[in-house]
Amino acid sequence: TVAHGSAADIASCLGDMARFRLHDEMRAWPGDIIDAARRARHPRLIFLLTWQASYAWGESRLDEARAIGEEAAALLGDPQYEPFAWIFADLAFIAEVQGNPARALEMIRRGAAHPADRVDHLCAGMLPWFTSAAGDPGEAMRLAPASLARVESTGVPCVLGLTLYFHARLLAVSAPERALAAVERGLALARQSGDRYHSALFLHEYATLKGRS
Repeated sequence: TVAHGSAADIASCLGDMARFRLHDEMRAWPGDIIDAARRARHPRLIFLLTWQASYAWGESRLDEARAIGEEAAALLGDPQYEPFAWIFADLAFIAEVQGNPARALEMIRRGAAHPADRVDHLCAGMLPWFTSAAGDPGEAMRLAPASLARVESTGVPCVLGLTLYFHARLLAVSAPERALAAVERGLALARQSGDRYHSALFLHEYATLKGRS
């Protein structure tokens, strides 16, 4: 129906924007409309599934999140749906939390290679972190400058913030001053863009780095 279509449009466009602004009341919206969106084959179903998977693994419902994520990834080849590569980042984080760094790296590599990732390069930005987590910190450091440059070229604040956050964590031991500079830049960006979620993450990382020094 028109009402369902409008609801799906709204829920699919908010997603992590609501989370990053700490408007948690919107977390239920994708789940409320997702079954109707499946039946209608709504063009933005992959977005709805991505937000739903993201909320689920954030609440430790990992098996549910993985199933939803795999459903979304399977739809990426269907021209009926608008593609969205962020689902591979969610699948990577789910695998990491479940103790499977090899699968996490596989997922983020699939995301970075997907044409949809070129919109903001989220998966490319996460690639060094998951490479390091899979046991190859040297390769991660080699990949990091190019990954950061790709993300910077698109200028999406939340994606650049995430990339700077994980970039800082990569540098925390070997180059703490560079890590601190990345955190300070990310914190300024998060505050400027109204991203309260990442402001909190950066403040925590800032305190950690300062404590170590």
